[in-house]
Amino acid sequence: MYIHLGWDQLVKVNELVALVDIEEGLDQDNQQLVAAARARGAVTQVSALAPKTIVVTTKQLYLTPVSVRTIQKRFGDPLGTRMEDE
Repeated sequence: MYIHLGWDQLVKVNELVALVDIEEGLDQDNQQLVAAARARGAVTQVSALAPKTIVVTTKQLYLTPVSVRTIQKRFGDPLGTRMEDE
């Protein structure tokens, strides 16, 4: 199964590690995460629009303007419920 991250970008569900909400901006930890992934060439910017979510997979990071909530809805309830309870 795949999740659509916007535009033409899909990721495999079994490679998904985390969805990080960055609508309010990047904190220092997330800035370091993105910087380290960029240094490895492992960041894909899904569109030119401002990113709202960092999608962390086993292979790379995706910066997408699609909100965490929208991605959760595309995936289905189990991920959404688990993330809301944390």
